[in-house]
Amino acid sequence: MPASKRVEMMDDLREALARLDARLENLERRVSALDHLSQPATSLSVPAAVPARGTPASEEITLPPAGGVFPVVGKAMLGIAGAYVLRAVAESGSFPKLLVVILALAYAGAWLVWATRVPVGARLASTVYAVTAALILAPMLGELTLRFEILPASVTAGLLSAFAVAAFALAWKRNLAPVVWVTEGTAVLTALALMIASHDLAPYIAALLVMALSSELAAAGNRWLGL
Repeated sequence: MPASKRVEMMDDLREALARLDARLENLERRVSALDHLSQPATSLSVPAAVPARGTPASEEITLPPAGGVFPVVGKAMLGIAGAYVLRAVAESGSFPKLLVVILALAYAGAWLVWATRVPVGARLASTVYAVTAALILAPMLGELTLRFEILPASVTAGLLSAFAVAAFALAWKRNLAPVVWVTEGTAVLTALALMIASHDLAPYIAALLVMALSSELAAAGNRWLGL
């Protein structure tokens, strides 16, 4: 390569580095300015929202600070990833399938319990964890019943009923309406889907009746009348 060409390339490289350095300095100045602007904003007190007339305070979903949303969602994503690990273990055949089923059920149940044990006021976290439990349980029961054929329809229907009833029992004391809505809706939709897919009506109709009875008993105790 001619010397003049090499010199020209070196000059172009220096110019590119100089432009990059200038852009980085500009970006640093902007970030610093944003930090200075955000400090007074965060120090301002935000008045608490007044619940709408006729809306029970226990049924509101309280949003955590912006910094607290990402940990909650991150934990939920890790929970769903754990469900995929259990699914992979079931497919590999490395462990007895019955043991994997027990572990998977315990795993979904742990998320449901966690959803009802969050600190008071963390309604968003409670709802997200209940959704995580539902997203773990529903696809898992579908595959164990239809694809792997490990669970008979009667056992699957019983597990769906137990999931819904357990949510009622766990959420009763603190009146956690979002947890009940998520679990009840998931259980009902899963029972209907499996009933259609398997053409086995009796077990899932029985499960739906158990869920309906649970809703009626809750309404009798002045809980979750919207169900």
